[in-house]
Amino acid sequence: MRGYYNLDGKEVTYWFGFENNFVTSFYSFISRKPGIENIQILEDSTLWGIRFEALNQLFDLHKDLERLVRIINEQYYITIVRSVFVSLIDT
Repeated sequence: MRGYYNLDGKEVTYWFGFENNFVTSFYSFISRKPGIENIQILEDSTLWGIRFEALNQLFDLHKDLERLVRIINEQYYITIVRSVFVSLIDT
């Protein structure tokens, strides 16, 4: 799978995901608005999904799950920040 966005009519890939990777349009999931990025699956895959409200209900019941997702989100945030700084340095 890959994440990309459109810039001046061209697709700009900014990440690739591999087998057993977690992937999300974090902006879209949290804001519950259309994403500003595209996610493309490049091979046959099994996808799992969960609604925002259902995930929050699980967090209320299982604090260990809430902590796990927080850690995943922290790693995702670190990856995004690194990507932004690298792109700023390269321009």
